[in-house]
Amino acid sequence: MGFGRFHYVPIVKWKQFEQRGIEDLGASVKSKLTPLIEIIEIGTDLKTGKPKRTPENHVASAIKALLK
Repeated sequence: MGFGRFHYVPIVKWKQFEQRGIEDLGASVKSKLTPLIEIIEIGTDLKTGKPKRTPENHVASAIKALLK
């Protein structure tokens, strides 16, 4: 099953405002798009120089937001 002529596939960095933007779309618009989601890099603690979370926690958080 392929996408129709008017189907849109945006590339979305999975940041808070992009999540909210997709969340706020109406059902008729959502049915015509399939976002390709790019999970952003794990932030670094500026004091320690270490990642703020583990890769597992980072991906789990992104998936939780996606399911919302």
